[in-house]
Amino acid sequence: MAVPQAAPRAVTQPGQREALHTYGALPEAEEAWRRLELEGAALDVGSSYDTFAVWVRHLMSSAPLRLLAARGGAGDAVLMPLLEEPFRRLGLSLRLLRTPYDAHWRCAQPVVGDRGAEAVEGLLRQLGGSRDWDLLEAGPVLIDSGPGAALLDAGQRLGLRPWVNRVPVAYCDTSQTWDAFNASRSANLRANVGKAERRLAKQMGEVRLAEYRGGPDLEERLQRFYQLEASGWKGEAGSAIHCEPEVEAFYTDLARVSAERGWFRLYELFAGDECVGGAYCLAYRGTVFGWKQGIRDDLSRYSLGQILCRHLIQVLCEDPSTHTFDFVSGAEQHQGYKLRWATGTRDYAFLRLFNPKSPSALAVRAALSLQDGFGALRGRLRRALPSRKAPPKGSGESAE
Repeated sequence: MAVPQAAPRAVTQPGQREALHTYGALPEAEEAWRRLELEGAALDVGSSYDTFAVWVRHLMSSAPLRLLAARGGAGDAVLMPLLEEPFRRLGLSLRLLRTPYDAHWRCAQPVVGDRGAEAVEGLLRQLGGSRDWDLLEAGPVLIDSGPGAALLDAGQRLGLRPWVNRVPVAYCDTSQTWDAFNASRSANLRANVGKAERRLAKQMGEVRLAEYRGGPDLEERLQRFYQLEASGWKGEAGSAIHCEPEVEAFYTDLARVSAERGWFRLYELFAGDECVGGAYCLAYRGTVFGWKQGIRDDLSRYSLGQILCRHLIQVLCEDPSTHTFDFVSGAEQHQGYKLRWATGTRDYAFLRLFNPKSPSALAVRAALSLQDGFGALRGRLRRALPSRKAPPKGSGESAE
């Protein structure tokens, strides 16, 4: 795929401490990106240069890519990849800058080094002096810590009128022992999953989980996983990896590159000699991200998703190199089973910042404020008013 790139541009003025500039192509930013990645402690796997480059090769849209950077001292202090797209709201046309994301990947936060929040604020200060954008959207990003929190705090201080849409995402603390974790789950969950696993073992053989980190049979293992994932509702909905050749090529290339870096994890659930489920994961700086999961649809009566989750968390609790399992945002309608295993949730968010020099952007921000105000008022009224009883059957009115 040909990758559109923004032409180099500068929006600096003499005497400014952080010089804002853009790289003309992704390879030009590689050296600075890798240096910042080594320095930074809060990056997630989506903001790695290696994984982002795979996404650009296979799935990036035709929107121009702007690789925005702010210099500080001897080199770049922060780098932020952004896509330039048109955006319409309230009949107004706005120039949107957004962090790259789609249904399969996200590079949702600035890549910062050891200067952290200071570098993020320097970048936004310089960007706020430009008139060539109206709205900046970052996300989904962890909003209460790291670069996400720095974006929010700096946006507030610089008058960029932040607007935040939070989405809680389940995670599991795997730094504890498996016995301690398992004892903290509900007795009902433990009993039901144990019963389902015993039924599966009786029917097909011993249940076990195998971890695979790459090798000469990588593509063969991936094809088995893709078939499992496509056998269920994802295949019927057309959202499975196997449904689109370019998406499959992305995940295969991502697995290859990640395996070379030591990040790839494919967990395969076996019953007897048959693989009945799997989880495509990436391990990065102590966190294992559960990117994709698949189970044999014809065996769904055995609660394979729950059995897979139980064995996966046990393996991670016993691995001293990991401390967190992130269930990853997406398909929130299927979050119920994840919450049964989660030790908590973390707020990921879409953060919007508005250019104070853009009348159109300020009009949209004002509309969002009104929308939020009406929503809060509606919530207060619902809590204050007595709940309505369900009407008698046949009355024609739905219960609220």
